[in-house]
Amino acid sequence: LTGTIMRQAISIALSPILTRVYTPEQFGFLSVYAATLTILGVVAAMGFELAIPLTTADDELADLLAASVLGLIGTTGLLGLAVWLTPDSALDLLWLGPLAHYRPLLPIGFACLGGYYIMLSVATRLGAFQDIASTRLSQGLTGPVSQIVLGVFGLGSSGLAIGYVIGQSSGTSLLIKRAIS
Repeated sequence: LTGTIMRQAISIALSPILTRVYTPEQFGFLSVYAATLTILGVVAAMGFELAIPLTTADDELADLLAASVLGLIGTTGLLGLAVWLTPDSALDLLWLGPLAHYRPLLPIGFACLGGYYIMLSVATRLGAFQDIASTRLSQGLTGPVSQIVLGVFGLGSSGLAIGYVIGQSSGTSLLIKRAIS
């Protein structure tokens, strides 16, 4: 809870800078991108990560972690294939037309978000709640800061999306480091 509150506070503090670097249209793109990832991210690891906190033995944890990672690799591959094979007109029908030019960012963001969900389940199983709070802080700082830097360099909508992915990745990498140690 504390990590999430601090994350939101950081985002609010940095929002005046973000609103001067990006246009409302670019934030609209980020909304579509983030919503798409959030909706699709539910199936990223095929639900295997949901059982991780319930495991009682380390070998069960290892098996579910492996199944989750393999599921994430498979679903990311399928999403990547679907993204490249789907014509722009079909994306328009699904209200995803604004994402047509940013196709490579969808599978990358999907993999990062799915990886975070998996590692969040592992951290929950290990009782590493302080580490989870730290990841929320890291995401709240690295995401907006990278978005600001990328926006200053003129990356536009893709800068917002890449910054979003960087934020998610920072949380994932922190949890991986904590789980390994």
